[in-house]
Amino acid sequence: MLPSPSQMKENNNPGRLPADRGSNLPAGSYFFINEPLTWTEAQTYCRQKHSDLATIKSTEDVDQLIKTLSSADHSSEVWIGLFSEINWIWSDGFTGSGAEFRDWETSSYEPDFASANQFCVLIDSNGRWWDANCQYSYSFICNNGKNPSIIN
Repeated sequence: MLPSPSQMKENNNPGRLPADRGSNLPAGSYFFINEPLTWTEAQTYCRQKHSDLATIKSTEDVDQLIKTLSSADHSSEVWIGLFSEINWIWSDGFTGSGAEFRDWETSSYEPDFASANQFCVLIDSNGRWWDANCQYSYSFICNNGKNPSIIN
């Protein structure tokens, strides 16, 4: 169960989810949440606070996501909403135009399903995608919701 908004004012206690604080971003942008969570925890957070983990349909979306990370001065990988259940699918169920867009890190032969347990996707600060173990904890990107902001 998530803490109530009044319980989330300070994030000094590990295990609490991040409080909504930071600068506003323009409409149509993504939310960056600088709180390492597993992919499933990040998905739950995005669904409860915004809409879902980020869905990326084009190079323009990748560019916007990179700008969001850059404005937060974040330079490491973050979870996005792509995961595999035999085929790669988006967390929010998106299947429209652009649903098949991918930007894998090809120099490392991604996706490589290393150890047969990499079924969730990270994006790096250059916009390249990596498959990863869903149980690892990373910061994450949510799709746009009602009150865009960077969450630290």
